[in-house]
Amino acid sequence: MDIINIAYRFAGVILFNDKKQVLLLLRNDMPCWELPGGIVEDDETFEDAALRETKEEIDRDVTLERMVGETYEYEDVAKQEFIHSKYYLGVFNDDRPVYTDEHVGFKWFQVNDMPRNMGGLCREMIMIASKEYNQSRARMIAKLSLEHIHDLDMWKNSPKVAAKRKTGAMQFDPFAEK
Repeated sequence: MDIINIAYRFAGVILFNDKKQVLLLLRNDMPCWELPGGIVEDDETFEDAALRETKEEIDRDVTLERMVGETYEYEDVAKQEFIHSKYYLGVFNDDRPVYTDEHVGFKWFQVNDMPRNMGGLCREMIMIASKEYNQSRARMIAKLSLEHIHDLDMWKNSPKVAAKRKTGAMQFDPFAEK
């Protein structure tokens, strides 16, 4: 099926903090939580809109890591018009509190404790991103662990440390036989 009537395009950004919580914004026109994001203007890409909308809504510059999902939803069944949406996993390295004047408020939620009053598609994209985020984080930790093991091996085998270990002059020896 070809989708020919696009009512509008939407770009959303999923942001996690160090506690693996997702940022949600409380709308000011209805009691509903949503992700940062908004309408893609005619002259911009989905990525540009995601960055612009996030800056407007939470006063933060973010980096988009990757697209999490793309959807087409009916906007008007009678006219067969669709909303074309793309959701991105974003990151920012800034400890300042989030600021928003386009929403009533914001909150960081645990993924397994998100509010009921949010869209199902938004929830689904967060769940997908959460799995990817956790897998990516696990790969990063494994990589760091391998680098750390390499560093420990290099440390253990350095001439200075080897000499101290041999003479028993080490205050603390993580490799000592127990």
